[in-house]
Amino acid sequence: YSNGGLVMLNYAGDPSNPNELQKKNISLGLSTKTIWSMGMTQENRLYILTPLGLSYLDLRSSDDVPVLRQGPRASNGDLYHYFPNISFSGPDPSAKLQVDSYENVWVTSASNGLHILLNNATYWPDIDGLSESNGLLLSDGVTDLEFDYEKGIAWITTNRGINSLRIPFANETQDFIRMKIFPSPFHIPSNSPLVIDKLKEASSLKVMTITGSIIRNIKDQDMGIHGNQITWDGKDSQGRWVNSGVYLLAVYDQTGDSNIGKITVIRH
Repeated sequence: YSNGGLVMLNYAGDPSNPNELQKKNISLGLSTKTIWSMGMTQENRLYILTPLGLSYLDLRSSDDVPVLRQGPRASNGDLYHYFPNISFSGPDPSAKLQVDSYENVWVTSASNGLHILLNNATYWPDIDGLSESNGLLLSDGVTDLEFDYEKGIAWITTNRGINSLRIPFANETQDFIRMKIFPSPFHIPSNSPLVIDKLKEASSLKVMTITGSIIRNIKDQDMGIHGNQITWDGKDSQGRWVNSGVYLLAVYDQTGDSNIGKITVIRH
């Protein structure tokens, strides 16, 4: 509710027909009591979306002090918000959040697109999120979303239609047999990277010439994105666009499991 704050409801007896109900107001320490949406992780972190942005409460089982800590906090201890420059306000904002199976937080805005906070507190695909301007959405007016974890697709509802977006957050893959590479051929320069999809988690990539020379090495610990994808921007280890030709893409993980694919690169 607008200006409604946050309330913990405690009960005694059967939860479907309780003998007693008690309400406890939870202080957020914010300049607003308006909460548009909430979502809980398996680690008992409650994310809260307000007109100021995204914050969280780490909860514990306690009737008296249920909030263990509040965040995020700056190095000096002050509270701040994720996505502070995004509009989550208005008389009917329709702003909401969802926590996916990887415990990433997806936040919709009625005028500023879709924004994702990964479980390691970094932004995906970057701080600008998904929008009409970067070509990932039909419109910045996002109203809802749903996930297909089997196929690794996010279905995003906008005021101009429905987007389907392949995402690196899907059911865990056990091998590299179903590895897919797109687009093919890969035209560069390009604002959109090449995507190697349906990989095992924590996979790495070596980009090689057809003669086996390694021109780029992308290790799993270097990736800002967790999941079952690796992206390549079409550049070598020196940051230069590669030449037109056929390249080998060798993916592997720490167990020694691996696979090799080919991609034709066309440089314009």
